[in-house]
Amino acid sequence: MIEIIAHNMPRYINRYEAWRSIDEPKTNIMIHATEGPRTVEMFVNGEKIVNGVVISSQYVIDANFNIHLIPPNDSVLCFHVGDTDFRNISGYRHNRKNSIGIEHENSGLMGSFDNRMYAKSAELIDYIINYEKHPIRYIIPHEFSSRKKLDPGVNWDWNSFENELRNCDLLFSSQSYTLTKKDKLWGTGKTFTWETRIINFYQSLAGSSQLENYLDQKDYQKEVNLKVIGTGICLIIIFIILTLLLKEK
Repeated sequence: MIEIIAHNMPRYINRYEAWRSIDEPKTNIMIHATEGPRTVEMFVNGEKIVNGVVISSQYVIDANFNIHLIPPNDSVLCFHVGDTDFRNISGYRHNRKNSIGIEHENSGLMGSFDNRMYAKSAELIDYIINYEKHPIRYIIPHEFSSRKKLDPGVNWDWNSFENELRNCDLLFSSQSYTLTKKDKLWGTGKTFTWETRIINFYQSLAGSSQLENYLDQKDYQKEVNLKVIGTGICLIIIFIILTLLLKEK
């Protein structure tokens, strides 16, 4: 069992929401880089607030390779990525509702990562899948899901990271993409081009029954909504026909 430092961040900090309970299964892991120090402290104290919510991810791996769980558990919704549905090359949607965020502490925009960071991250992902039983399908870099963000960035070594995932006996495939973005957050004005990847877990999904039940409920609700809409349209058509008939009389 891996060692995790639990912080149990409160639901509200100075009246600002820090996380919320949600029943949507976690099917994605979002890879972040902190691009600076004091991340755990800032998350726990609610120092970063955007649009009325406290920014945080579920997990942080600090510069000493300690794993921190910020909210009470990793099933809650944390505000580590936008609420917009992004879609990867397979069309699979991902947002903060169905993702677990892992922040990796580094020194800045061009900060590097130690091999021990990749090993600790892979160990945590193995824990999330095989112990917490989240039905994870994809690992997605934050840079892929944000028009502004550049993390984990040019210095994230995907080959080393994937080797550590294999060392944990995780089965996956990956797809490489080339990104070109201009820095809009750090004020450098530089344009960066780098390789990033999306990792797809194709082994039997842990917790897949949870995901299937959720999707069944969503399909049922969609079917009910379509029936209601169909009934409403029929009633409107009948009303229009009756109105026209009455006018003819």
